[in-house]
Amino acid sequence: MMTETLIKRIWLALIGITAACFLWILVSFTSQLTSYLKLSASAPAEILDWVPKEIRPETYHSVVNYCFELNGDILEGEYNFQKPIFKTEAAAIETIEKFQERPWNIYFNPKNPQEAALQKMFPIKSGIHLLLSLAVLLYFYWFKHYLSRYFAPVDAADDANRA
Repeated sequence: MMTETLIKRIWLALIGITAACFLWILVSFTSQLTSYLKLSASAPAEILDWVPKEIRPETYHSVVNYCFELNGDILEGEYNFQKPIFKTEAAAIETIEKFQERPWNIYFNPKNPQEAALQKMFPIKSGIHLLLSLAVLLYFYWFKHYLSRYFAPVDAADDANRA
């Protein structure tokens, strides 16, 4: 039979591990959200070159060389598309041909225009992970209090008196 201190230690470890995971996900989400919010300005971009690049065996993405004008200055850069990812180089080239037909805007940080991206994606997946980890943390916290309220530990003295 488990002692009360062992049960408390198990709950403390369970809630501690869950809280640490929640904090890790919170820091990750905050970092991604900050990067997203920094890209608050946009301008028309001129695409100079599209190249499919192998990032892993049989996995490709698009790399773009671009330029845009800001306050009379021409700024150039390279952007690695996060999405879409392709299984073959031919699929990447086919999509690049479709991408070349449309106009592109560059999103950049007005305080540091070198921080720029052709894709501005809200970190929704990280936000969902954050909400789920918060729900799990709150559940364990609630469950601990639920158990302690309705299932109070039994003293050994009470067991002896009942016998």
